[in-house]
Amino acid sequence: MTHGGPVVEAVDLTKVFRSGPVWKAAVQQVNLHIDAGETLGLVGESGSGKSTLGRLLTRLLKPEKGEVRWEGERIRHLRGRGLRFARRRIQMVFQDASASLNPRMIAGAAVAEGIRIHRRVTAGEAHLLAERLLERVGLDRSFFSRFPAELSGGQAQRVAIARALSVEPKFMVLDEPFSALDPVTSAEVLNLLLSLQAETGIAFLFITHDLGLLGHLADRIAVMLRGRVVETASADVLFRSPEHEYTRLLLDSVPGQNRLETGTLMVRQDL
Repeated sequence: MTHGGPVVEAVDLTKVFRSGPVWKAAVQQVNLHIDAGETLGLVGESGSGKSTLGRLLTRLLKPEKGEVRWEGERIRHLRGRGLRFARRRIQMVFQDASASLNPRMIAGAAVAEGIRIHRRVTAGEAHLLAERLLERVGLDRSFFSRFPAELSGGQAQRVAIARALSVEPKFMVLDEPFSALDPVTSAEVLNLLLSLQAETGIAFLFITHDLGLLGHLADRIAVMLRGRVVETASADVLFRSPEHEYTRLLLDSVPGQNRLETGTLMVRQDL
């Protein structure tokens, strides 16, 4: 796929948290960009700062230093209507989809809410569009009226993806989206995302521990270690000739036959 200009940019991004008397930099001077239609994979051990970086890029967290730009626009000082319009373009799907859904809101209402707020349609139109989105992610109309507690992990993840897609975003952060899913459901959800990217040109930041998966999925891969991005390269280059020692250690941990190659997670190659 031919990529457009940057949808999201991080410039010298730093985020610090306090734990008792100790301050720790979860993200340190990170610089990266993600282009339209591109999938950037973000990999690193637990606690390396991957999820924090994802939340910074979606403005769910604010940095101590540096800035995030959405389509060239600095987002730190966005307020009101400007922030609401910007949030329509940038969405995040969390690792625990069930926890990210309002337990008192049925699935259809969760999807319709964003449509009604951001796309300014009637309640009836929002309902119809929400049904269509649920069907698009593989959930029939019966799921519209189900509460999160009535959904499996895979179904909740599909609802979360439909909710994110409801506002027609240009960029989506996917934080370990398959960690709670079985291999068959993982493959179905992944193929859905790849199809949507081919249709719409949406850009993805794909956060995962699975470097083998990123070798098949990502255009480029960024490697995080202790809050810093220590290496960024195309997937082919990174697998063939990694530069950083930590990247080489990660590659050494990838089985010779990863999930994609054994067929337990089948990714479509025709997209």
